[in-house]
Amino acid sequence: MKYLSIKLSIALFSMFSCSLLVDFDEPAGKQNNVNNVNNVNNVNNVNNVNNVNNVNNSNNSNNSNNSNNSTPVCGDGILESPEECDGYDLGGMDCTSFGLPGGELSCDPDCRLDTAGCTDACGDGTCSAADGEDCATCEPDCGRCPTCGDGFCDPAIGEDCATCEPDCGPCTTCTDVCQFGSRRCNSAGNGIEACVNGPDGCTIWENTPCPSYTPICRILQGVPTCGT
Repeated sequence: MKYLSIKLSIALFSMFSCSLLVDFDEPAGKQNNVNNVNNVNNVNNVNNVNNVNNVNNSNNSNNSNNSNNSTPVCGDGILESPEECDGYDLGGMDCTSFGLPGGELSCDPDCRLDTAGCTDACGDGTCSAADGEDCATCEPDCGRCPTCGDGFCDPAIGEDCATCEPDCGPCTTCTDVCQFGSRRCNSAGNGIEACVNGPDGCTIWENTPCPSYTPICRILQGVPTCGT
């Protein structure tokens, strides 16, 4: 009887040991679930890459916007090529840059330089002292400067028989009878005499008759004047 109990105990111990040796590997269904989770993560990783690409594309769009910002805008006061000017920025140009003596250069609404406010150049028919024009700088408008040899004896510029014989003639022993440029009524009282250079280089009185509607010469405030 004792022997039988011992044998039975051994048998029970063996069964218990075998149950402990059962494979504890994860069931196949659980392994598939793990794989599915990994697959989802992979998809998420792909999406993340796509998101990065989208960000890059957004940056590219920003770069495009930057390119658009480089386009010159007429009227913003900033001079950029191909603008000739913008607002008050004339690029350092003025009327003299166009060969015009003065005035004000401006910028038109199309950002082009406008010379309408510049003064006309020499040759417009007007001798403008304000623009620096005179006989020496602009003969077409102001005429030829008086010089010895122009055929006119002009004491105003110092010409006389001694300084400019071609215009005033040779000096003689004649005597001036009046002060050059002075004026008086003639002896008959019907004209005004002016003191001029005579043909021999000396001063003489030259008479100019009074007109018929003011035939009488009188001295008014020291000036000979024809009147009635």
